[in-house]
Amino acid sequence: MDSDSPQPQATACAAARQMIVEEMKDGMIFLDTQGRIADLNPAAEKLIGRPAASLIGQGAAEALTGWPGLNGDFLTAPEALHEISIETNGTPEWYEMRIAPLHDKQKRLLGHVITLRDITAHKRASEQLGLQTTALASAANAIVLTDTKGFIQWVNPAFTTLTGYT
Repeated sequence: MDSDSPQPQATACAAARQMIVEEMKDGMIFLDTQGRIADLNPAAEKLIGRPAASLIGQGAAEALTGWPGLNGDFLTAPEALHEISIETNGTPEWYEMRIAPLHDKQKRLLGHVITLRDITAHKRASEQLGLQTTALASAANAIVLTDTKGFIQWVNPAFTTLTGYT
């Protein structure tokens, strides 16, 4: 076989893809056209808390009952994106769950892929920012935020009340 032939390159690409999926931090679950789990990566195993061997072949809706938002709708929807919350030891953890159809080169449906991205840190930061914004806006003292050049970027209602400036 010629060393410039596409076969070794295709094999290397397939191996690289497999390694990327196995090593990625986002959970990936592959479903067949019947909604059964065909495969999943180690990150998904960890998130679900069950080994792949106990999940493969099971219907996703039954196997993943602890994951709200995962129901039969994904089999008819062209694509779905949900933010879901799962409680772990009484503490909510947030995930972005994306469900997308998986097609072959002839555009035939092979199944669906579910990706689960942990967005807990982002959600907690957003909640904290909301609390801080509320606290600043409702403070009795005038608060003025400026940029590094001294241009006013934001003032709270107390500033307007105390100074008369809008």
